Amino acid sequence: MKQEDFSFKTLQAITDNLYIGIYVTDGSGKAIYINKTFEDISLLKKEDLLGHDINELVKKKYFTASATVLTLNTKQPSVVTYITKAGKKLLSRAKPVFGNNKELTLIVNSVYDVTEFDYKGELDFDSKINIDGFQQFIAYNKKMLEILDFVSHIALVDSTVLITGETGTGKEVLAKLIHSLSKRKNKPFIKVNCAAIPENLIETELFGYEPGAFTGASPRGKKGFFEIANNSTLFLDEIGELPLNTQAKLLQVLQDKKFTKVGSPKLIEVDVRIIAATNRKLEEMMEKNLFRQDLYYRLNVIPIDLPPLRERLDDIEPISTYIVQRMNNKYGFEKTLSRELIEFFKLLPWKGNIRELENVIEKLLVVVPRKEITKEDFLKLERTKKSEINPKQLISDCEKEVLLKLLSSSKSMRDMANKLGVSKATVIRKLKQYNISVHK
Repeated sequence: MKQEDFSFKTLQAITDNLYIGIYVTDGSGKAIYINKTFEDISLLKKEDLLGHDINELVKKKYFTASATVLTLNTKQPSVVTYITKAGKKLLSRAKPVFGNNKELTLIVNSVYDVTEFDYKGELDFDSKINIDGFQQFIAYNKKMLEILDFVSHIALVDSTVLITGETGTGKEVLAKLIHSLSKRKNKPFIKVNCAAIPENLIETELFGYEPGAFTGASPRGKKGFFEIANNSTLFLDEIGELPLNTQAKLLQVLQDKKFTKVGSPKLIEVDVRIIAATNRKLEEMMEKNLFRQDLYYRLNVIPIDLPPLRERLDDIEPISTYIVQRMNNKYGFEKTLSRELIEFFKLLPWKGNIRELENVIEKLLVVVPRKEITKEDFLKLERTKKSEINPKQLISDCEKEVLLKLLSSSKSMRDMANKLGVSKATVIRKLKQYNISVHK
């Protein structure tokens, strides 16, 4: 075919047969081209979208958010996940196109379906399992865009991923995104918080047990997380908290794809993709013999290090804007953050990262009665917070006092557990949490 014969009809035939959706707007954000794949994955008709401004469509809730809006404001590439009016979850990568006069002429969106199958199978095994719930991912920062480009490639293979980064940087959100872009997306995303399981229960929780395997075991036995996550993705959060003996068994599963339940010699073969995450320095833990070196190298096949919010300052405004929008929808508000406050946010350390930012914004929206929230409102809230008693600390102090009193008056750990109405394992975990000596 000659170049002069390349018609709009030919272009449409090509883009309609791509596996990704294409959504193109002009320089003002008005939709001018949509391919059939976008219609299929969004469950929206292009007749309802073409010619309409993106801000209008977001306002009418056709989309919960938009990469086009972010790129319109920044004139830079961006990535956003959002939900359509029809309930489909999509990831959009927007790229600006400039004319000869350097004016924005087009914004081209490549759109991916990240909707997961609504799995309602046998999930009566344990409350610690968390089936995926949609969480927004917004990125404009160059480092984050590079990470998301990388993720779009590695999601399609089954190699083990190790996500590192400070608390609140979005490690779980990224793990869910990897799963939703993978060939395993139609299976449940299974999350295990390794720090939340008592040390003496970790092996049975991960690998399960046979009926009657130990005193107090269920007569029906129990499936472990690995068996439940067969053919899917298992997210091991806070992997650095695993005790050494469990690390050895985890290593065996990663190497052989097989494991044994507690109380059974039978090998069970599984096909599980592992994504692990931690905010701890595993290299330092290895030097102190707290984390196995061989396990580290098995987990660290594909490393992803998420930068803290203070290193992606250009993401603060779009993330804040989205949080405000979501909270406005939740509470029926019509509030905004002042430009001065947004700029002030960029000067703060955000040790809790995005989680802390979200917490601060929600408090401001709820507490401040005015529509526009200012820097002074934030400073006033901070002064009030410093003068208040920390309720979590108060609860912790009371809990520790009760444990100390019961420890001196109880005959044994089991006696203490009975008085508190909890398991012996819970008592041991609480004593360890508060560094209470149990020499008695």
